[in-house]
Amino acid sequence: MWYLNIGDEIYSSPAISDGLVYLTAGNNLYAFDANNGDVRWDFDAQHGIGASAVVDQGMVYLPVGSDFYALDAITGEYLWHREIDDTWSNPVLAGDTLYIGTVGDQMYALDAATGEIRWQYPTGWTAQAPVFADGAVYLAAGPGLLSALDAATGDFLWSYQTAFGIDTPIAVANGTVYVVAGNILYALDAATGRLNWRYFTPNPPKG
Repeated sequence: MWYLNIGDEIYSSPAISDGLVYLTAGNNLYAFDANNGDVRWDFDAQHGIGASAVVDQGMVYLPVGSDFYALDAITGEYLWHREIDDTWSNPVLAGDTLYIGTVGDQMYALDAATGEIRWQYPTGWTAQAPVFADGAVYLAAGPGLLSALDAATGDFLWSYQTAFGIDTPIAVANGTVYVVAGNILYALDAATGRLNWRYFTPNPPKG
């Protein structure tokens, strides 16, 4: 067992891969030895980091404000960088594509190996992380608007307007999209966006 006082604010969740623990704190991304807490390497982004890193296939992906970095997972070596709109949400990796929602007005799909933009889609404010399922990307796009895009092309599939803002993560299972807006739980058909059912909790939001 071990513990370590990093000395910075932590707003993210750790990622664990191949015996290393990756954690963002303050302006830095750290890679710790999972067995003893030794710092293997750290990356100074020179900007506060609010999102969690994603680790896959020997690479670490990290959004920092309007910058998106890819680093070598073992050494911390810089691999590539892409400038995007500001983002507060965690990236989602599906296959060889990274999906990133932003608080600007764009949703991005990046090539995970090179950082090249495969497509981008105007969405409005997107503070929540997108969700990938069955060839589609689901995201909160604008106040209370749930949208579905084709994951390969970024083409619009459908949207559904909820009664309140969407402030919690989206879930997809068994062909159904579940999303909470205010005091309402919505269940939508993942292929069409048709409302299957909704449930009203007892306490609606105030204001």
